[in-house]
Amino acid sequence: MTILTGTSVAGIDDQRNVNHKLMVALDVDGTLVDHDGHMSPGVRDAARAVVAHGHDVLIATAVR
Repeated sequence: MTILTGTSVAGIDDQRNVNHKLMVALDVDGTLVDHDGHMSPGVRDAARAVVAHGHDVLIATAVR
C-alpha cells in the first residue's frame, strides 16, 4: 500500500512546491473496488487522504 505524506502522492516524492495541486486517477474495477463492488478500508482511507491534502481524485474505468 502507498503511504501518502505531505510531499508524496502515489509513492512518488513530489519535489515541487508542496502547495502544487495534483490529480490522482484511480481505476474502478479491481483497483478502487473489488469484483464484488466493495472498497477496502485501506483504499478508502488513502483516497480520503489524497483529498484531505488538497488534491483531486479522478475515478476512471476502461470498461465499455
